[in-house]
This record gives sequence, C-alpha cells and structure tokens, in this order.
Amino acid sequence: MKKRPLLLAASLVQLLFAAAVDAQTAERISAAAENDAVDALPRTAFYETDAALARGESGTLIRAEEFGGYDLPADVRATRILYRSRSELDHEVVASAVVIVPTRAAPPGGWPFVIWAHGVLGVAQKCAPSLSKSLGPSTQTLVKEGVSRGFAVVAVDYSGLGAGSQHEYLWKTANAKDIIFAAPAARAAQPGLASSWVAMGYSEGGQAVWGVAEVMATLHDPSYRGAVALAPTVDTETLIPRVGALPGHSFYPVYAAFGIKAVYPNFDTHSILLPAAVNAYPRLTGKECRNVGSASFEPVKLPAVLEPRWTAAPLVRRLLTANEVGKKPIAGPMLVAAADGDTSVPQQLLATRVKTLCSTGATVDYQVYPGDHESMLVTSLADQVSWIGERFQGRPPAGNCQR
Repeated sequence: MKKRPLLLAASLVQLLFAAAVDAQTAERISAAAENDAVDALPRTAFYETDAALARGESGTLIRAEEFGGYDLPADVRATRILYRSRSELDHEVVASAVVIVPTRAAPPGGWPFVIWAHGVLGVAQKCAPSLSKSLGPSTQTLVKEGVSRGFAVVAVDYSGLGAGSQHEYLWKTANAKDIIFAAPAARAAQPGLASSWVAMGYSEGGQAVWGVAEVMATLHDPSYRGAVALAPTVDTETLIPRVGALPGHSFYPVYAAFGIKAVYPNFDTHSILLPAAVNAYPRLTGKECRNVGSASFEPVKLPAVLEPRWTAAPLVRRLLTANEVGKKPIAGPMLVAAADGDTSVPQQLLATRVKTLCSTGATVDYQVYPGDHESMLVTSLADQVSWIGERFQGRPPAGNCQR
C-alpha cells in the first residue's frame, strides 16, 4: 500500500527539482500531501472574481454564504465572505474571509470580534485557510476561546489566497489592508457583530497586525481597539536567510520572490533565486502549500536556493524598506508576544523593535513566553485572550514601555 504514494512523491520531487529523490524525502512529501488532501476543501464558484468585481469602495461586501463544512464546534456558525480591499500599491483587489459567530443570542450591541491573521500557509490560491476544514492552525482554539469569552472571530485569507489574483506575501501594509477592510465587510454579512474589533496575528500575520496599528494612526477607526502581534516576522532582511537556514525552511526565499513579483510583475525572480529554487518555483507557488514545500526542501540547503547578494536588487530593497517596524507611530495599544526559544524571530530582535516603537509614545505591552516559534501560541494563550477581553471591556491599557 505504501509503494504508490512513494512513487507519486518521487514524481512530485522530480517535477520540483528535476532530480532524483531519496526514499526518506519521498516519504515526508507523501505524508505532507496526504495530510493536506484530507484537510482540503474544493475551491468553488463562490471564489471566482474579475477586475470589474474589485471596483468599488474598500471594505464593501461582494458576496456571502453560510458554510457548514468546517471542523468547528456545534455552537458556532460560519459565513464565508468576499470583500473589496487594496493592494500594496493601492490598487483595488478582492479578498476572502470567514466570519464565525456563536449561535446563542448576541449580547446588547452585538458580538465584539477578533480579526485573525494567520501565519504562512503557502502562496497558491488553494492554500487559503477558508479552503481547509480546519481553517488553518490555531483558528479552532481561538474560536473556542471566543465562544467562552463572548467574542466572534473573523479569519482572513489575505487577497490572492482563496480569492483575488496573487498573494502579496510578506508585504506588511498589503496584508494589513486585508485585515482592516474585513471589519466592515464582516459586519455587513453578519448583523450580529458589534462595532468593536481587535486585530490579532501570528508570524506573517503578526507583522500584518503591526501594519494595522500603523495604518490606523492615519485612518482613525473609532471601532478599532488594538492589536496582538504573536511572534511577528519583523526585519525581513535578516528574517529570510535566518529562517531559510533552518531544516525544511529553505523554500522561504521562493515565497519571498513570489511576493515581490506579485507587487512588481517585472521583477526577475532569477535575480535572487538559484537553480534549485527556480526549478521548484512554478509548483511551489501555484500547486503546493507550505507543508509540501517544507518536506520537499528538507534536504536542500539555503546556499543552493538564494543568491548571496539578493538584497542588492532594487525591488528587494523596496520590500525590506516597506517592512520596517518600530519607527512609525501606531494607533491604539499593542501586545507584542515573543518566545524565549524562538530561532525564527529571536526575542532580542523583537525587544529592540519594541524599544524603538516605545520611543514614539506608543502604548506597548511586550511579553516573553516559554517555547519556540510555534509552541508560544499555547504558552501565551491565556494572556492573549485576557488582553483582548480587557480591550472589549473598555479598560485602559497599561503597557510596559520604559521611556
């Protein structure tokens, strides 16, 4: 029974790298592909869009449908939505999300809600959380907490995942806009929502909600209550080589190149990617998601993927500059959570960025939790939901900046 999956996995890697693959790597790829297939949902006509559909005021609802195919508790209901957002270069785009509310009667004024911004899952359309039964890592935990503590959850895909054209991966402000404009669209689709909302994100999503806080300094949305940035992937220039050097993570430069090209179509991905990455690029960015990418690149080292002088490319410099954090003022309070064993986003790096942000007069609560980049989601959970509850209760945030 194992022979056919191994043969299929070997064929996949040959497509990725145009080379043979050892049995251990083939086994990993087979397992990752099978797990993804079990969790996957079909991309239906609901997600189909065109340029004309994107035209209109940002945050307006395009369409909505109640959907019962997610692995969620019986005491919530989920509604998929399409809405209008803006790209990094401020073009009109379409984004998708899922609105999840308790089935019991809403409190007076409606359910306050958390807009959840996920970490990297892939850059192909099929990698959207709304196209998986689980709705992506940590979403189910957040929903359960919401049910018990009295808030709803809006899980965003980001434009280009699920709906839209291409995902502008790792662009802080583009992803932030998809979060911000999900708020009015969610209220239009689900009248039981209140006005109050908090942005919350992990890893890629953590950087995005930092961007939300920055954008809110000029938008001044009175319904916005603050942001929770969990292990945010800040400092892109050091992030890409640092994460790419970890086992099974050397594919990240492929995603970064894709993200730059999504914003600037004239970007030559060959200018920063080496042959192993160039060969894998079409399939990793159009056909497969993160788990298969990680399994496929387990034996591939970063020097075979990324051009050493990759940061010299002008369009790469634009990405790096756009993703700087700490220097811009933010609106509202922000909880920044780090992990003491995080090798992807070291706590020392986050502490430096938070210190710079504090100097702008921001209200920031910086906390460090036991664990690594992933396990910190569990060790910080109690503080996450407590902080959110205080914002919805209207309690003034203290912060712990040392000025």
